[in-house]
Amino acid sequence: MPHAVLLLLLGATLTVQAQVAVNYGNIGDYGEAVAKAALGGGHFIVEGLPAEFLEARARLSQDLLSKCSEAVFGFHDETKRTLALYAGEVSQVPSCLHLNDLRTVDALIREVSQSLAGLLDKTIFKLSADMSVTLEGGQQLQSLSEVISVDGGRHHLDHWNVYTIPNDTTALRNRQDEQDEQVEMHADMGLFLILSLPPDDKSLHFEEGAVSIPDDGDALVVIFGEALRAWLAPGVHTVAARHRVMIPSSSESEPRVVFGRMMMAPPTALNAAGESYQQFFMAPQAFQSRRMLSQCAAGQVYCWLRCMTPPEGCPAENAVCWDFRKMDLCDMTPGKMQPNCALKCPAGVTSAEGLTEDEPFCESSTNMIMSGFQFLWSRNRQCIILFFPGIVLDTPSKFFLGVVAVFFLGLVAEATMRLRKRVECALGAARSSVRGKLTLIGLFSINLILAYMAMLVAMTYSGELFLTVILGVAVGRILLAGDERGDYRSDAADPCCAALSSDGTEPPIEADALTAAAPSRRRGSGPDQGVYQHLVPPRASQGNAPRTISQRKRPEP
Repeated sequence: MPHAVLLLLLGATLTVQAQVAVNYGNIGDYGEAVAKAALGGGHFIVEGLPAEFLEARARLSQDLLSKCSEAVFGFHDETKRTLALYAGEVSQVPSCLHLNDLRTVDALIREVSQSLAGLLDKTIFKLSADMSVTLEGGQQLQSLSEVISVDGGRHHLDHWNVYTIPNDTTALRNRQDEQDEQVEMHADMGLFLILSLPPDDKSLHFEEGAVSIPDDGDALVVIFGEALRAWLAPGVHTVAARHRVMIPSSSESEPRVVFGRMMMAPPTALNAAGESYQQFFMAPQAFQSRRMLSQCAAGQVYCWLRCMTPPEGCPAENAVCWDFRKMDLCDMTPGKMQPNCALKCPAGVTSAEGLTEDEPFCESSTNMIMSGFQFLWSRNRQCIILFFPGIVLDTPSKFFLGVVAVFFLGLVAEATMRLRKRVECALGAARSSVRGKLTLIGLFSINLILAYMAMLVAMTYSGELFLTVILGVAVGRILLAGDERGDYRSDAADPCCAALSSDGTEPPIEADALTAAAPSRRRGSGPDQGVYQHLVPPRASQGNAPRTISQRKRPEP
C-alpha cells in the first residue's frame, strides 16, 4: 500500500502535457510535429475537436453509466467493464446506445486516422525501402494510408472501458495492491491507438509522466504501437510508447469512460520480411504485455490462446470462454493448455433487435476459402476476390454481378471451344499454312485463358460461383449445339471433323469408314472414345460393296 501512495504522489507531481499537440482543424500542417512524435516520445495530443464529437461522446458516456446494465459487458471485474464493438458494424451494439452518436465518433476517428497516416507517409515513410505490405490476393501496398484503408478501413478494434472505484474499503485496498503488482508499462501491438479520455483525466501515464486532459475533454491521445515500429517499417525506428492506466484510489473519484480504437493491418497481410500481421500480433514474447481484449480483431473474443468468433446470434460482449469437458469457465492462466475451451453464449442472450440490417455482407477478403465450400447462408462469410485484387464481392450487388459474370464466363468458354473446332474443321488442308496455324494458336490460347479462369472460379470455394460457372458451361453446350445430331459431336477428335462436309451437313456414314475409325477411337484417350461403336454393323459376308447404315437389313420379326 505505501508503494501505491508513493506512485500516486509521484504521478501527480510528474503530470505533464504531451510532448506534441496538434490542432484538429489544420492537422495537415503538423507533418513535422507528428513525425517528431513518432520518432521521439511515441505519442501526441489532438486538440480543437468539433462540438458534435464532444457532445456525442458525452451522451455515450452517460448512457454507459446510467442506462446500460452490466449484462452488456463481456469483460468485467469490480474495477473495469469493457464493451467490445465490431469494426464498422452495429449488429452487436446494445440498445442503450444511440447509433447516431456512435457514427459521429466513428467519423471523426476515421478522419484523424487517415490524416495521421497521410502525414507519416509524406514524412518518415516516404523513403523507407522496407515499407511494403502484400495482401492475400497479391496486391502490393506501399503506404500506411493504404494499409489502414483495406476492406474499407474495417481492420480496427473499438472498445469502451468503464472504470469504477469499489465502495468497499477492503476491496479498494486489495484492488490497489493487485494493480501495483500486475499493471506494468506496456506497448500496444497495433499500428497506433487513438484514445478519448474523460474531461480532466490524469490516469494515463507514460514513462515521462501523466497526460493531462482539459476540463472540457477536448483532446484525443494518439499512441504509436509495436506493429508500426517492428512490423510495418522496422527501418524507420518509430517509438512504441509504453504506458499504463492508474486509477485514482480516492473513493470520491467518479466513474471514468474511456473510448479507444486500435488500428491494425489485415491478419494475413505480409510485411517486407514475409511475416504476417497475425504472426506478429500473436507472438509469444508479447503475450504478457498485451491486454486480452486488444489481442482480437473487432467482433471476436479471446479464448485460450486464440481469437474466436461467437456463436451465431450471440453478441461478442456476452460470449464466455467455456470448458466443455469440465462444463465450467475456462481457466485463462497464460500458457496453460486448454484444448476443450470454446466460446459459449449464456442462455437467453441474443443479438440486439432492430440492428441486423446493418450487418456486413461478408468479412475480410480472400481468393480461396480454406475451410471448404461457403454459401450465402454460411456463418462468418469471407468476401471473395474475383481474379483481381480490386474486384472484391463485398456487397450483395457486387456478388450478384459476380454471379452473372461467372455465368457468362462459362457460356463463352464453351462457345469459344466450339468455335475453335469448327474453324479447325473448316480450314481443312489450310491448317498447315502459317495463317491457319496462327489462327488456331490464337483460338486455342483464348480457350486456355477462359478455361483456367473458370477453374479459378471453382477454386474460390464459393458454392454459388462454383455452381454458376458449371451452369454457364452446361447452358452453353446445350444452347449452342442446336438440334442436329452432328453438333453434339463438334468437340470430338479429327474423325468427327472428317464426318462433316464442307457445307456443314453430315454425309452418310459408311460402315467401313466407321469400322476403320473404331480402333483408333479405342486406342485414343479422348472423352468420346467408343461413342460411335454401336453404329458399326457387322461386316457383310457376301458381296464387296459396302452398305450404309440406312441400308442395313432389319431383323425378321
